[in-house]
Amino acid sequence: MRLTLTVLATLSLGITLAAADFTGTWKLNIEKSTFETNNLTSETMTISQTAPNAYTTAFDVVTKSGEKHHQEFNRIYDGKEHPLAGVNVKAEGISEICEQINASTRKITRKRGGKVTGCSHLLSPRTVRR
Repeated sequence: MRLTLTVLATLSLGITLAAADFTGTWKLNIEKSTFETNNLTSETMTISQTAPNAYTTAFDVVTKSGEKHHQEFNRIYDGKEHPLAGVNVKAEGISEICEQINASTRKITRKRGGKVTGCSHLLSPRTVRR
């Protein structure tokens, strides 16, 4: 009986984790943002799935002086440490551990030289109440 319940719980957890949808495009509202945006006029973020548990996050930014910047991060959500990679990414010595915490939450831990330098939690926009 316990084995059956354990198997069912594991299967339902796997189905729930797979149900999260983090793909889409979002535009930052500069006026309402709590991020440091004093030099930006716009920022757009696009997340696309490239393989199971693999995503590309692209940022397109326009500064007040009119400069445009594009950057992409390739991430694998498997709980293992990977070198940070992407387009226009200066990542020498930087790695990330990307994890799917639950159906609506992801965690990204960034390291430099083996030491943790930052941690982010991402909520699926499909689960955020407006």
